[in-house]
Amino acid sequence: MARHDERWEASENTLAAQRYWTGHGYTFKLTRRFISKDYYRVSKDGVEMKFEVYNSSGCPIRNQMRDFERMFDMHRQVSKLEKA
Repeated sequence: MARHDERWEASENTLAAQRYWTGHGYTFKLTRRFISKDYYRVSKDGVEMKFEVYNSSGCPIRNQMRDFERMFDMHRQVSKLEKA
């Protein structure tokens, strides 16, 4: 079982994800940190979504952020439809 400790240093993938979100106008909050992945709540334009950043070199951050954008766009569209 993985242990949770927010005092661990952030992985390069985590730091890259945070730079990406900041540079693209998102706000984010780290909710849980494990050795293998970090859990975030990411928001923009009133839409919030949970996202996991994997800290493995086998999961390149470029691919994770590409998937994040796709998921966030779909989540935003669904949120608009639910409000209509």
